[in-house]
Amino acid sequence: MKDYKVFISCPINISKRYCIEDFFDNIINYNYNNLQYYFVDNSHDKWFRKNLINKYGFEIDHVNPKGKEPHEYMADSMNMCLVKFLNSDCDFWFINECDVFCDKDVINRLLSKERLIVASPYFIQLSHNSCLVGTECEKLYGNYTNRPLSWKEDFIKFNGLENKVTSAGFGAVLIHRSILEGYTFHAKENCFADTMFYMDMTHENIDVYRDESVIAEHRNISWDLNTEYKK
Repeated sequence: MKDYKVFISCPINISKRYCIEDFFDNIINYNYNNLQYYFVDNSHDKWFRKNLINKYGFEIDHVNPKGKEPHEYMADSMNMCLVKFLNSDCDFWFINECDVFCDKDVINRLLSKERLIVASPYFIQLSHNSCLVGTECEKLYGNYTNRPLSWKEDFIKFNGLENKVTSAGFGAVLIHRSILEGYTFHAKENCFADTMFYMDMTHENIDVYRDESVIAEHRNISWDLNTEYKK
């Protein structure tokens, strides 16, 4: 397998302070040598970013979230990551959200699939609402729309192999440079950048794959627990 250069990047926020140091400790221990790191903080608290830079030495830029809705500043953060990636010499961008913990061999495993877009699955939502990330992209009255899958629907299709899907989230997805050249992340109310990205891929007939041999750990908590950080 070719020794590809891989860019690891994602937005971060103080609301993930409960797991961010564990996340950084995890990604620096991936069993792959040719990695570059970059992150974008969209917190109101400037000290969150500064403390992480001092401890880990990563390059971390900032997007000001003031006056913006979450879907807006998250798209802005993703676009800042995207520009940095395209200005690098990396072949792939591994979007690894800061509350998703992958196995140490995730980079080698996903690269071995030789796909332009391939992801590791993980669970979203909490308690009895928990289900594997993913939706079914459908064409309805000439327009593409995303329909959430019930946990029963997804588990019927889940077989531990590599499968074609229509969406896979941004928790742990490897994307080739050719897919992202000329692309701009965008969002709308109740529809974040990851959902729009996969709808765009469906519209362009670009295949998305999910490697179901390993499920990543998602240390998610309710956003309602972080209301003190919403300005």
